[in-house]
Amino acid sequence: MHGMPPPKNARARRSSSGAIDRVPSWDDIRFFLAIHRAGSLSAAARPLKVTQPTCGRRLVALETSLGVRLFDRTPDGLRITTEGKTLLDSAMRMEESAEDLALRATVSDRD
Repeated sequence: MHGMPPPKNARARRSSSGAIDRVPSWDDIRFFLAIHRAGSLSAAARPLKVTQPTCGRRLVALETSLGVRLFDRTPDGLRITTEGKTLLDSAMRMEESAEDLALRATVSDRD
């Protein structure tokens, strides 16, 4: 299932204004970061409170929506690809922004 490059027609397309038509789901980015940090689908599944197949499906969905392979399978687990490394900093900033949003919503809710 995993390890095959996503179909070429799944690449994000830019609209005439230059904006990306399809922004990845924050939930899929969460899975990407957890898999990167854990090094395997099974290890990532535990803190996410999902099954290993769910991690695999979410990873494939993200790779398909982006049109890139994010991890290579190795005997030692998953290894992030060059394309995955390129997206890692942005994914981490997205995570920080999501945490900031949740914190601000919590504080706002108290006021």
